[in-house]
Order: sequence, then structure tokens, then C-alpha cells
Amino acid sequence: MAFTFNENEFYTFNKMISDLYVAYNKIDALQHFLEELKKLCFFEKGDIYIFKKGQNSIRFENFIFAGWGKDLNYYFKVCDMDDALPIVSLKQPIIFKSSEIFTRSEREKTRYFKECLKPCNMYYSIEGNLFVENSPSGYVCGIGLHRSKQSEDFTAQDLELIKMFKLHLSRIVQDVCEAKHNLDKSKYTMFSHDNILVYMVYDRDLNIMHSNITTGLHSQLSLDTIRNMFTAMCETLKQEISARGASKVSETLKTHSKINLEDKSYYVNVSYNDSDQTFSCCVYDYSTIIDNILLSIKETNHLTLREYEVLQYLVNGLSNTEIMEQCQISMPTVKKHVSNIYQKLEISGRHQLFQRVFYS
Repeated sequence: MAFTFNENEFYTFNKMISDLYVAYNKIDALQHFLEELKKLCFFEKGDIYIFKKGQNSIRFENFIFAGWGKDLNYYFKVCDMDDALPIVSLKQPIIFKSSEIFTRSEREKTRYFKECLKPCNMYYSIEGNLFVENSPSGYVCGIGLHRSKQSEDFTAQDLELIKMFKLHLSRIVQDVCEAKHNLDKSKYTMFSHDNILVYMVYDRDLNIMHSNITTGLHSQLSLDTIRNMFTAMCETLKQEISARGASKVSETLKTHSKINLEDKSYYVNVSYNDSDQTFSCCVYDYSTIIDNILLSIKETNHLTLREYEVLQYLVNGLSNTEIMEQCQISMPTVKKHVSNIYQKLEISGRHQLFQRVFYS
């Protein structure tokens, strides 16, 4: 189907494409693209996303959006049931109007419609994949534009417009995926990537080079708060770099912190890599991290099952008396297990335990 632009639309279209390619931060460029797209194709909610599809779950690596507010919480609760994602996950390129794919009466019976589409007032959509050939690490990339019941459905011309942008968007998200894939291989070997809730990579001047938006922590802690925390920790490392002298920083410098939200704890790790002069900042699920670290210590230091249990209580701050009650053993036995742990970990007391567990 052929259609024409007026002069202003033609200028906007070409500038949007140019902005995508020249932007240094591709995540910010995609965010800006969505905001500008409204000038050519009206929508109330829009998103460009990258995810990995497991057997029974969806894990978003990036979710770039415009027009979403608190409604986003509805979506993240039921995103595994999103009936458009299986279509977007197909290996061949596809862009479609939801009204031409789904039967309205049948779709309204689904839990996804009742718990997301209806509360979010998303009745009309353009959906599609941003096809990335040989996508690294199994990433799936898609786009979604949504209108409310009070608006009209998207037109055939709207659909053709998005198809025109699709080739360029696919190239940009491929760059994002490749950068993320390389980042995963080189920077985050310390812990399992599955535990990373938020990551950002800054250059030496603290400009954001890469970042993600995921569901777990982002829903509880604002992105501005995370950025402020990361920036402060990066500034601490920059002061250390200045104190040492730039030519003397050959190893990776690190700083750590812990944050508590309600009854859950998170681990924050910021490191500076002198080889590419970048700061890598991550927020991890603290409880899972601790479990993995302690299990590794158990295996490496040949702790018995009972010593491993006592170690877990020690790390959680329990006194010898509390450990005795939890394990239902005598105090001399507790002290014997604690002594064995210290000996195997080559430490002399609790004052060295956390240093040995978390920073060795």
C-alpha cells in the first residue's frame, strides 16, 4: 500500500531515522524515537522491548516505553500470558494489527485481557517483532503501540508507517543486543546474570552507555534513585583513581553496598575497568547471591553439612546461643563447628567472616 507524507511529516520521518543512527546511547535513542513517533502515528502507550523466553516465563532485558505509568505494573504481573508475545517470538518478521489477528469476543474471555488490557484500557494495538537475524543469546525484540477504547483502531496507513521504520529499528536493537551480549561475556562473570535486576554502564565522564529496565527492583525503587546511587559510588571510585594516578590503575577497582527495601535486601556492585575506562554498575537479588556464595564456600573449603548450616546462621548474624537453639545442639558443639569453619576459611573470628565471604 502506497501513501504520501506532507512536508512536515517527511522531515520528521527522516530526522527520526537519523537520530537513531547518530545517537551514542541507543537505549535513549529508542526512548526518544517513541516520543517522536506520536507525531506521525498517535498512540497512548508504546514500547520497544528485548526479552528472553524461558519454558514458563518471560524475562525482559529492556523495556523502553512511552505513555505508561502505574499501568505498567498490571502488565508485568501477567506478561507471561501476553498473547502477542508468541507471535512476536516467531522466527520470521511480522507486524500486525491486533484487531486483525485476535477475535475480540474470545480475547475478552482471557485472564490477560481481564487483568491487563481492560484495566490499562488497551483495546487496539500494532504489534510486531524487530527481527534480528542470528540474535545472540536468544533475545527476542518487539514493538507495541496501543490505543484506548475511546480512540479509533489503527489504520492500514499506520501499519505501513511502522513497517517503514521496522528495518531501521531492527538494526538499532541488533546493536543493543550485540553490545549486551558482549557485556554479559566480559563483565558479569562474578555472579549469575539471572540475578541481575538492574545494570548500567557509564563512561569515564559518567554518561550512560548501556542500561536495562527490568521488572523486579524497578517496580519498587525509582530509576532516578538507582542512578543517583550508582553515580555516587562511581564518584567514590573516581576519587580513588585520581588519588592513585590514572597511569597506576591497572586492576579493576570495585566498591560494594547493600540496600534494604521492606523485607528484601539487594546487593550493589560498582567496578571500574581501566582497559575500556568504563564503570559497570549492577543491582543483584541479595538473598540469591548469598546462597550462591555460601554454597561455593562450602564446596571449596569442604565444609560438612552441619558446618554449612552454622555458616549460614553466622552470616545472618545469629549469636552462638541462637545457633544452639536453631540447630538443637550443645554450646560446646556450636563452638567446635564455628572453630572448624574459621580454620577452614583461614580466619580468626567473626570480624573477618564478612570480609572473607563477600570481598575475597
